[in-house]
Amino acid sequence: MKKKLFLAASLILSLSISACALPFSKEPTPSVSISDNTSSDSDTTSSIKLPDKSDSSVDTTADSNTRDLTSVEVDFFTKLIMEDYGYGFVQTYYSDVRDANLDTVLYDLGSGEVTDKEYERVLELMGEDQLYIPVFKVTKNEIDSFLIRNTGYELEDFHNCLNGAVYDPESDCYYRCKGDTNFVPYMVEDGVAINDSIFVLHVVYDKYFYDQVEDDGFAVTRTEVAMEKVNGEYHFLSCRQMIDENMIPDRCYEIVSPIFGRCQFYSYMPTSSDKDVSFKIVKDGVVQMDIGRWDKKNFTDTPFVSVEDIGFKDYSGDGYPDVIAVCKYADGSYKYQCYGSRYAGYLYYDEDMTTILSEQGMKRDYDSAYQFAFEHSAGAGENWLGAYIDYIKNSGVSENHPTFAFMILDENDIPELVCVGDCEASGNVIATYYDGKVNDLELNRLYFTYQYGSGLLLSCEGHMGYYWDIVYELKDGKFTCLGEGEYEEDYNNPIGDGEFSMIYRWNGKEVSEETYKKNLNEIYYTGFGTDGYEWDNLFLSTDLEDMYNGVATPLF
Repeated sequence: MKKKLFLAASLILSLSISACALPFSKEPTPSVSISDNTSSDSDTTSSIKLPDKSDSSVDTTADSNTRDLTSVEVDFFTKLIMEDYGYGFVQTYYSDVRDANLDTVLYDLGSGEVTDKEYERVLELMGEDQLYIPVFKVTKNEIDSFLIRNTGYELEDFHNCLNGAVYDPESDCYYRCKGDTNFVPYMVEDGVAINDSIFVLHVVYDKYFYDQVEDDGFAVTRTEVAMEKVNGEYHFLSCRQMIDENMIPDRCYEIVSPIFGRCQFYSYMPTSSDKDVSFKIVKDGVVQMDIGRWDKKNFTDTPFVSVEDIGFKDYSGDGYPDVIAVCKYADGSYKYQCYGSRYAGYLYYDEDMTTILSEQGMKRDYDSAYQFAFEHSAGAGENWLGAYIDYIKNSGVSENHPTFAFMILDENDIPELVCVGDCEASGNVIATYYDGKVNDLELNRLYFTYQYGSGLLLSCEGHMGYYWDIVYELKDGKFTCLGEGEYEEDYNNPIGDGEFSMIYRWNGKEVSEETYKKNLNEIYYTGFGTDGYEWDNLFLSTDLEDMYNGVATPLF
């Protein structure tokens, strides 16, 4: 069943909730434009764009019927989201619902227990010998019914496939391993009815979870969800985080994070006089990290006024960018807020350095604070990032490896540098920093997996009927091969349909397929492997230099 009303190809709303009529424009491609009525020259206007309908149209003209939702409607939409697994549509962000992450949307759908026969089939489909998380199934018909009911589309209309599940055409079912970690209770805080069919909802965690965050003094990022009523059903159209609420425009920057690559650092005004400033790191319009004093309540005795200065250089000497913010308060006082990096670049509230700087009575500028913090930091460590930058410049690796990524391969907190090849033949180079030096390992193809913090890496690729698995261990800055397997097509033993039986060898000796897998998994359990890098989150060498130098570009 195809959806006849193609709805909401994009929805990026910035609403001022008001009972007054909002201006709308009707264009050849029907659209709803929503603007803040407080200013005739406001540049905050954004729109719902509704593409042409195949055999009918939706009247998008808004008039005085545009209004705030009533408390009864708010309760109704809260129940609507929470019932029938609708909350999955609030946990992923999209301007067109067909771009929603189906692994998130459908995570809790289906609880059918699998039979022993089905379990064996799932192991075969997943290429595993054993699974350590329960397996659940959901039929293709159940998925289509759920999606049609909530969006008007069926599975084949969506742009993202179900990567977290395997499909068995014999049973017409999807199978996935899952726990019970995806459920989050939400509530609709308020919203607006644009007309009789389109509704914009502002969604937050339910009251209990919301109060936990609010009670700690942090800004809550609300989610904006648009829905349309179609033939008595309510369809999700779009979902976005409202990252622009309460932000401080002149203290928002593009920075380079070792975790998120190029991303945005936002500063936020407190929502009441007893709360302090807070910060967030945003990537692709989604909050990736809340930054603040989680272990110390984010409150202040004197109302916060402004962030006077801020910078992002590494003051602790561990190679990861840090943050120092110079903040002004209503009584004329100035305080410093310091956030150091640990756990592979995650920022935490550095209470010790914050206290030291605030007690020094220093100049009220970032450069002075940074210099003092750098000279007095007890955490001064290895300059691994500078060493990697020198390695890229001087080794010639960048000629065929123009992009880079970080990973934590061994047990120390210094990441390894993945130099990603420009083609399969270039392969990858893994660089590690140890005892002041950079050592490297060349891999002959692009794909590999690793086990976080274990020192274990698996090069597992193939070409033209020949495949291999090579296990390396990183220890004390050196790579050692723990075992090497290969398997290839035996062209003297065809098995039909252009396929051939395989010959397996482990450490040069021919073995059975069963023995091959046993030997491999004894030293590297393949079920725990993580892909070495993500193609959409790679660094250029200039990105690494900007991160090293703490470069921050104003967003506005």
